[in-house]
Amino acid sequence: MGQAVWLTGFSQSFANQSIFSIYALNMGAPEPAAISFGLAGAWPISLFIRMGMHPADAYSMVVACWLTVAFAGAFLLARRRGTGIVSGAILAVGWLCLPVVVGHARYSMLSVGIALLPAYLLCAEHTFEACSAQGRSWLYAALQLALACLVAVFMDGYTFMMFACGAGIFAIGYFFSIDRTHRLSFGLKSGISLAVCFGGSYGLYASYSGQFSFPPSSVNFFRGWGVDIAFLLAPTKGVHWLPDLLGLSVHRTSVEQFGDASVWQTTFLLPLLLSAAITSVMTWQHKSLTRTLAPFLILLFGFYLSLGPSLKYYSTKPPGVTERGMAAEHAIMATGTELLSTKVPGFNNMRASYRWTALGALGAWLLLLGAIGAARGWQQRVGWALSGIIVVTAIPNLSTLWSTHRSYRSQFLLMEAEAVEPLKILIPPDSKVVFLPWRNDMLINYAASRLGFVAFNIGGDKNFQSARQHWPPVLKQFLHGQANENFVRDVSATLEQGVAEIVVIPHIDTLWAAHQWPFATRYDELAEKSAKAFQGMGGFKVQTTDHFTLVALDHELETLCPREQCLSSRHERTRVFSQVGARTGDLFQTNDRRGFLFYGPYTALEAGRHCLRIKGSMANSTGARLDVVSSKGTVTHAVFAEKEVTIDPVGYFDVHLEHSVEDIEVRMFVKAETQLSVGEYMLAEGGCPPSRIN
Repeated sequence: MGQAVWLTGFSQSFANQSIFSIYALNMGAPEPAAISFGLAGAWPISLFIRMGMHPADAYSMVVACWLTVAFAGAFLLARRRGTGIVSGAILAVGWLCLPVVVGHARYSMLSVGIALLPAYLLCAEHTFEACSAQGRSWLYAALQLALACLVAVFMDGYTFMMFACGAGIFAIGYFFSIDRTHRLSFGLKSGISLAVCFGGSYGLYASYSGQFSFPPSSVNFFRGWGVDIAFLLAPTKGVHWLPDLLGLSVHRTSVEQFGDASVWQTTFLLPLLLSAAITSVMTWQHKSLTRTLAPFLILLFGFYLSLGPSLKYYSTKPPGVTERGMAAEHAIMATGTELLSTKVPGFNNMRASYRWTALGALGAWLLLLGAIGAARGWQQRVGWALSGIIVVTAIPNLSTLWSTHRSYRSQFLLMEAEAVEPLKILIPPDSKVVFLPWRNDMLINYAASRLGFVAFNIGGDKNFQSARQHWPPVLKQFLHGQANENFVRDVSATLEQGVAEIVVIPHIDTLWAAHQWPFATRYDELAEKSAKAFQGMGGFKVQTTDHFTLVALDHELETLCPREQCLSSRHERTRVFSQVGARTGDLFQTNDRRGFLFYGPYTALEAGRHCLRIKGSMANSTGARLDVVSSKGTVTHAVFAEKEVTIDPVGYFDVHLEHSVEDIEVRMFVKAETQLSVGEYMLAEGGCPPSRIN
């Protein structure tokens, strides 16, 4: 559910724009947001949303469409290996039922990318056949490979890397299978095809995302998420119905295992490995070495890398160890891939090492295809039986799965009704909004896009890292998932500086509430405390729903006169100056120097009563003086000594002009010992409310 909420947030944002839009404008402000992976799923989902389908159902529809393509690719690849129609269909179903496919549904387009691996390789095989045959147009065939590369790179980075490695190994197999006299020609054509298609598609992705590389994870992460050989041989309890029924499953939890549940729930492949081995031995005499070379190399390469930098076999955490990453001393031995995993581009971003089992499983599946295609008589019947066993053992508990995913859809709709919809009447479309404290805000992806406002927040680690680079300095002060002692002050500054029009304080965890609704963990205390603080300060409007508290500037004074007759430091920024202190935008802060902290804006103002409203904070007002003058300071209209200068957090000062002036000037004089900061000030016609005059 969490991935569906995250992904459909991008899809809805695409749907809010033109049909050609591939950047989200509703989250990750101030720059347009490129989805870190899954564009090949998110954009088609936006098409179904445009047709009126609910995002949750559009998500399911697009996954079903891609799985249909995956089935067709697997079936056609099986048929090319000589299987019959029925056996080819069974083998294609067997591939899609493997836990490495089904178990990754929680990671959305990663699962689809793994399912599509046979279809990708089918395109590569067509290209290599054209490169090896004389007189055939290999450039036309390479277009299929280019299309597959584009889909793969914009579907998921893990499976793009697996496809690149698998296609490279396929090319090696073809190189040794053709006549020596044609190898040079084949090498040039296939090399150009691979370099242009894979290099070009990655270049397009890097151009789209704005990042050519991502910071690699620690080597301990690679170790922790490496597959334990025991996971390949023994299923995890609660995943597969038949092993559970026969009592063959093993109970595993994160208490004793490194990594997370995906490592041991998606990697049971014993039936496939045994079937591939048995059928390959039975039909060995019918096949040449070159026919089995590429699948065997893919199998070895995939499973070797899936181990990670350290070998594990029934390895468990020592007592007292709670980290999911794995230190070297807890492993049996090093595998030799540490340098590859941490230094080589592409490979160093494959931090969940166990996912390489998908490539190893593809090699085993290809061996099985070749063996069954070459089988005759009783060998063929044994191959069919083994294929059936793969399907039966791989199928999860369908009753539980059906119930669980129906529940996810119900929770999705309930989350929208209870958390998202109540914000509709409180946040106008196109408003600039920030949710604080920020988290990995998957829920905000959906809320912002669905309601049409613009949020600085965004879900997804890589997406957040990209967005935060462009955040204003005031937002970078906030901490991940927590509020420090300056939280209220910094929220106030965020609003006063015009960074955001509305600050929303969630009562819920905006990451995990997107995964399960309702989510039990709440942060009501922070929201209530902050709401009371802003209500007590004045100048702010506070609104509350069951799950969010919204804070905005109270624009009461701005409505007392036409906008063009109200002087604001924000609107007159270029005409407000500073003699001492530090200035950031509309914020002036003392710096132990004597002089005018700010002065200006030297603009015209009509005669009458006016209200000077100043926002700021102060630790020591000693020596501070505020005055309103004109005629280059020779005419004083109002003056306020240090005892009257109270602006923490808002000060109201009544100013009376007996006649209109052409160069009104608001000045704040400070001494070295004065300690205060001033944000926006406004001089509005009509006078201050009596209850608010300092």
